[in-house]
Amino acid sequence: MPSSKMLKIVAVLGLLLVVSADNEMLAPPSAAVVSQEDKLSKVVLPKMENNGLLQSVDASKCLDKKIYKDQDTLLKVKEEKDYLCAFIAFQANKDVEDGVGLYTSRDESTDRYKIFKETVKMVNDINSQNLSYTTEVNKFADMTEAERAQRLGFGPIPGSPGGAKLGSSGGLGSSGGFGSGFGSPPGDNAGPPSGGRGRGRGLGMGAPPRQAH
Repeated sequence: MPSSKMLKIVAVLGLLLVVSADNEMLAPPSAAVVSQEDKLSKVVLPKMENNGLLQSVDASKCLDKKIYKDQDTLLKVKEEKDYLCAFIAFQANKDVEDGVGLYTSRDESTDRYKIFKETVKMVNDINSQNLSYTTEVNKFADMTEAERAQRLGFGPIPGSPGGAKLGSSGGLGSSGGFGSGFGSPPGDNAGPPSGGRGRGRGLGMGAPPRQAH
């Protein structure tokens, strides 16, 4: 089992940017245009004490990956509605074959949202200090520290023999079925750390929400 100190290190390690030799952004592979409906189908909204907040967020303005990928834009995320919008964008742009995957319930989305918020706060805190390196929101952003450690080679993958299960080490509890979302609940990229400060790559609505059951 990884030590708690190692888990803390891994929490940052997985979020470090991959930078090219000339500090230019590495171009992602070309991909087909994804419709708003397809993006919405990936999103499951978290439970929130203030239901009015969910209704106040304009889904059509929470589609752009730039909301959480662009450092300057991410630094503007300060209020709850900003975090929610970034979380929506993060889900909408998920790679279904990478990372945690798409959420299967509103309970899971609620727990992942809490982790995502803490990740954004940590990323913004580091990037606002003008250090020799930068961090980013990527596929590790909604993972527990144990899950990050496992995917970076410090332990077994969740679900495998001896692997940590969601619910341990600050992880997720069991979910009780689907909740409110934007589609049928059915997922981002980062690379090894690199020295130097620069721009790098890593990793994320339109229609009204639906009720998932």
